[in-house]
Amino acid sequence: MKVVKTLAAAAIMAFVTLTAAQAATVINQASGLTDPDTLITFDEGALADGTSVSNQFDGVSFSAGIQINTFTYPFPNVPGRNLRNFSPIAGTFSIFFDADVTDATFSMITNTGISSFTALLDGEEVETFRGLTTVNSTLNFFGFADILFDEIRIAVGGFNSAMLLDNLAYNVEIPPTVPVPASLPLMLGGLGAFGVMRARRKNA
Repeated sequence: MKVVKTLAAAAIMAFVTLTAAQAATVINQASGLTDPDTLITFDEGALADGTSVSNQFDGVSFSAGIQINTFTYPFPNVPGRNLRNFSPIAGTFSIFFDADVTDATFSMITNTGISSFTALLDGEEVETFRGLTTVNSTLNFFGFADILFDEIRIAVGGFNSAMLLDNLAYNVEIPPTVPVPASLPLMLGGLGAFGVMRARRKNA
């Protein structure tokens, strides 16, 4: 009986851990963040095809090897201008955020394969997952939610590791407000009263 209880407790703990880990990831979703602080479609600025992308877009920068793509492919959720990692291939690349963010999503297509996604904060891994990426599925939004990070590193799966990325959305961390100590108004009131008393004595 004790063994059964131990196994049951372990199973519950494993389920809770798995659920918590999944809550921080966005895998094969039909859409990205709802009402994000910032949405970048890469049509902003109308950069020419083949332009190397570094920090031309609001609040983000990219590691080497990422370029603007203007060629229209018949793939879902990558309309208009988007980003590519070929010419030559950059099989692993990073998205860097200027400020710490709590959520970020993007659409991405690749030749069919398993891609990996890692969220980092100050160079330290916060969360990671692997997901199926392909060219035809409309369930091609990936990302992280409800954690704090400043970089997403992507290792592209599939034949030749080519990818297109679009619709980058993110929410910046809102720093917590510092509460006023409950004793502060009393202390200020006391100092004010003390000042009034001194002024009266001086005038007397």
